[in-house]
Amino acid sequence: MNSANQPQLTGQVALYTNPEPLSIERHGHLGISAINRPFDFLKETHVIPVMINEFAAAALSYPIIFAGDNRAPLAVMGLKPGENLAVLPDGNFDQLSYLPAYVRRYPFVFAQDDDNQRLVVCLETNSPLVSNAPQTPFFDNGQPSAYTQNAIEFLQEFEKSRVMTDSFVALMNDLDLWEPRKQVFTPPPGPDGRPGREIPLADYFAISQDKLSALPIDKIQQLNETGALGAIYAHLTSLIGWDRMVMKAAMRAG
Repeated sequence: MNSANQPQLTGQVALYTNPEPLSIERHGHLGISAINRPFDFLKETHVIPVMINEFAAAALSYPIIFAGDNRAPLAVMGLKPGENLAVLPDGNFDQLSYLPAYVRRYPFVFAQDDDNQRLVVCLETNSPLVSNAPQTPFFDNGQPSAYTQNAIEFLQEFEKSRVMTDSFVALMNDLDLWEPRKQVFTPPPGPDGRPGREIPLADYFAISQDKLSALPIDKIQQLNETGALGAIYAHLTSLIGWDRMVMKAAMRAG
């Protein structure tokens, strides 16, 4: 964590605008303090990465979709950019909704140091949670505090989950189980009885139930033994949640 010879970091991640390699020289006076609206940093983010070991828990709260060329798994937390239905109007998080590990690690994050082929613990210095007069310091007597040590351990566990998730996506690629989907919302008929015009919500990839059912038994056994089968069905079950998201958005709009 020495600030000398700062590593050259690569990569960008959602929620982080100014991550710096954690060091006592730069951040020894900083820490975490409670604030009135602790989840305002999340309120305009409508999709968040979710790891394979979270699918079952996240499926109870959000649709889980796969997006982009890399088929990144995402928890859909809002129906449009700039909207997060799990963040309450008072800036707190809905306690009945699942909080993904991606958010729980904030304001810390691992960044890739390509020069030294290693991961570096970084701090999001623009986070409103970070304080110059902290209730919980990042360092204690020149060493990482218990809070920081726990945060680093969580980052390490998150990295293991990320590797597992990449392996899951690679397996879905190998088995060619993807299908493109389009999610739309059709409003109820108006006073004239005519159906409402469809409103597009999302284009994404999902696991194909038909392709899954057509797999030979040895491939199904492989999915079951690796835990991938449970994650697949959690994903498929989560897609029922689109209707719930629409209802939440309507209730929020009042």
